[in-house]
Amino acid sequence: MTTPPTPSRKGLRVESVTLVHTSGEMDTYAFNTAGLSILSGVRNSSKTTTLKAIDYCLGNRDSPTEALKAAVADEYVEVSIELTLDGTPTEIRRSLQYGRQNKVVLDGDEFPVGEFSDRILHKLGWPIL
Repeated sequence: MTTPPTPSRKGLRVESVTLVHTSGEMDTYAFNTAGLSILSGVRNSSKTTTLKAIDYCLGNRDSPTEALKAAVADEYVEVSIELTLDGTPTEIRRSLQYGRQNKVVLDGDEFPVGEFSDRILHKLGWPIL
């Protein structure tokens, strides 16, 4: 009998998304990383907000209000994602507070948003287009 192959951990896999309220309370959305994750739910259950938070953490250069919409930008002070890059656990954080919005924190190291996309692509071995 043969053993099924172990799923590849190559590439970028989002493990969870966390949004931090102004009160300090956190909303965390975890994903099933064994396969494909599908976001489903009733209207206004944070499906689009979750995707926009991932995009913002990955270097979206818009203001929090433009990237996440005003209601979200006013309610939260930070968004973060836990992910794996080629199997290596990684954390990316972005502040929504004025004066900190143009920075991305990757595993505790801070980078300007403008440098971040090239840095993450290089880490993954993907071409910069």
